[in-house]
Amino acid sequence: MDDATASPSPIGHALKNVIWAKLAELGAVFAVPIAVILGSASLVGENPVSFQAFVWVAYVLMLLLIWTGLRLRGEGWTISDSRLCGPASVVHCGPWVSPF
Repeated sequence: MDDATASPSPIGHALKNVIWAKLAELGAVFAVPIAVILGSASLVGENPVSFQAFVWVAYVLMLLLIWTGLRLRGEGWTISDSRLCGPASVVHCGPWVSPF
C-alpha cells in the first residue's frame, strides 16, 4: 500500500476526527504492553533475562498497535508536518546523509 495514495478506513476516519476514538487508541497503545509486562511478572519470577524478553515483546506489540492505527488512517511512518521542519527545528526533515 502506497502511503501517498492510501485512503482511511471508516475506523481510520473516526481515529482522525472523534476524540473518544483517539483516547481509546491511546489507551490501547499503553494498556496492552503494560498488561503484558505486569502479567509476565508472575510467570518469570526473579529471572531478569526472561522479564526483559517480555518487555521486548511489549515494545513490539506497542509498535504493531501504532502501525495498525497509522494504516487504518491511511498514513505512513513519515512526518509531513511543516512545523517540525522549520529552520529553528531540531528535527532534520531532509534526506538522510551518512556522517561517514
